[in-house]
Amino acid sequence: MSNTYTKAAFVLTMSVEDAELIRSAEQAADILDTTSEADDLQTAYERLGECFATVFPATDARPFDSFLALFDDPAFRISMPTSPSAAPTTRVIAR
Repeated sequence: MSNTYTKAAFVLTMSVEDAELIRSAEQAADILDTTSEADDLQTAYERLGECFATVFPATDARPFDSFLALFDDPAFRISMPTSPSAAPTTRVIAR
């Protein structure tokens, strides 16, 4: 007998472009957790691509302000846990 239980299970059907945007958002969160220099942030923002820049346009003050507007507390660390046991299991499958 197993003691494994599913707490939540759901499927999100999305386009390849949507999956790319989610990956870019995850990368943006990592960038914001590890980078603080303005020039480095600008360069990292530009590397995220056109899709990210279209949805989260850069502002005059800082390139990631429109992305950080998603969160109630933009100063809160938004990265995923690094421990595999602490991280939720997410699988993105592009069709």
